[in-house]
Amino acid sequence: MTPVTVSTPQKRKASLSHVSASAKRTRSVSISVKVTHTATDDGPGSPDLPVVLKNPQACLGGIPEELLLKIMEHVKEVGRDHALSKLCRTDKLCKRLAEVVMYKTLCASGSTTNYKKVAAMVSNHLLSEHIRKISIFFGGENVNKDACNKILANAHDIQEFYVTERFDRPAHTPKWLQMLNSAVTRPVGGHVNQFANLKELKIASCNLSMEELSCVFRLPSLETLVLAGICQTTPVENWSVPESSSSIRKLHLVDAMMDIAVIAQMLLTLKALHSFGYDRSTGRWEPFAAEGNPLSIWPEHSWKLLGDALRRHRHSVEAVYVTDDSDEDILDLVYPGGRENDTLGSFRDFPKLKCCHVPIEAFHDPRAGASDLSLYLPPQVGEAGTKVAPRYRGCRCGF
Repeated sequence: MTPVTVSTPQKRKASLSHVSASAKRTRSVSISVKVTHTATDDGPGSPDLPVVLKNPQACLGGIPEELLLKIMEHVKEVGRDHALSKLCRTDKLCKRLAEVVMYKTLCASGSTTNYKKVAAMVSNHLLSEHIRKISIFFGGENVNKDACNKILANAHDIQEFYVTERFDRPAHTPKWLQMLNSAVTRPVGGHVNQFANLKELKIASCNLSMEELSCVFRLPSLETLVLAGICQTTPVENWSVPESSSSIRKLHLVDAMMDIAVIAQMLLTLKALHSFGYDRSTGRWEPFAAEGNPLSIWPEHSWKLLGDALRRHRHSVEAVYVTDDSDEDILDLVYPGGRENDTLGSFRDFPKLKCCHVPIEAFHDPRAGASDLSLYLPPQVGEAGTKVAPRYRGCRCGF
């Protein structure tokens, strides 16, 4: 039987030889366009085909969050906030990390206020949770007091807080001070203690007493406290802070018009003082002010009481900075018959003291004759300075 050969028809390849030119262009475009967020290679090759990276971590989304956060923090440090704003519009990851960096600090102090940032935090309370450092000036027309208080109330973990209170004597305790008072007790229920991890606090106020501010010495994690312009011309009657209970290591009193007993009381509450600064100022004294005005009372001072208080921390204190800019005419008015000059006493038994700047009369009365101040300081002090009051100029002293 003769075999029958059956031929299978071959598939014909599509040919464009007989297709119109417009159809060719249409087909070419329809197969070459592809939208993708995958990074592509800039090297040679067909631009119509997406390039799949061998290492997917080479794109922005593949960078570990910790490294990406460091990059954004550097962008913030070099002042490129607008770049962070653009990153917020890329994807959810970049938006989340950029917001952490952008809203980590807030300055609401007059002309330096970032109004856009304040408005954003007020409208979105979640942004306030990123705050770690905040500076507020209560007392200017450019600062919205209610907005700042709202931001503070929504914060979760403030570590540095600088506040200036320049309003007239408030009828009620300022909101920010109420929050500090609440922070010294444990949170109740769902309440968040936004100052539980506060490390540094600076308060400038002419209208708040130390009795009102005593709560700050009970903040659990506070290490640095700077008080500026505080007026406390009489001893504090209700000081509720136990001795050696405060964790504050650095205490600086700037432009302070305080009774020496108040300063001694503050030093008594500290566990271990490392740095002490005291800028004594009596320029605001008003002897003819109305009765009951604390500025009408002359704040008592004693170098001996201050020295005794510092000596309680002799095993920890490393630096002491003290100035006294009392006006000589005022001193002659307050002490018409003169006054006895007491001294700090010797600091020779301060094993860690390395820096000491104090007035000459705090250690020695220059009128008694020349004196070597190194006799009052330990040998390891590498930086020391003194200021001679006008009434003692011309007297000889040395180190």
